[in-house]
Amino acid sequence: MQKRILSLFLTILLTGFIITPVVLLTIDDSIDISIFYNVSEEEENVNVLNLEDFNITKNVDLAFFKPTKGLYTPTYCFKNYLKPQLNLLLPPPEAN
Repeated sequence: MQKRILSLFLTILLTGFIITPVVLLTIDDSIDISIFYNVSEEEENVNVLNLEDFNITKNVDLAFFKPTKGLYTPTYCFKNYLKPQLNLLLPPPEAN
């Protein structure tokens, strides 16, 4: 019973959160509805990262960017597939 009441309450709350800006916009186009979406987004400067704290090096290991042989095949890109061998195809199963 408590789970049902809680789920009903959360459903009504979330539905109201979604529908309220739409209803307000249909009534008056000049209403600022950003208040409803920015309630929980308080701007905090606690986790501000300075770029001076990071050591940025210009030496990049190019081993990650070298193409490897064998992995890239142009036949796959151009859809030039080989025909399958007939002995690999299996007959359909027998019906009982």
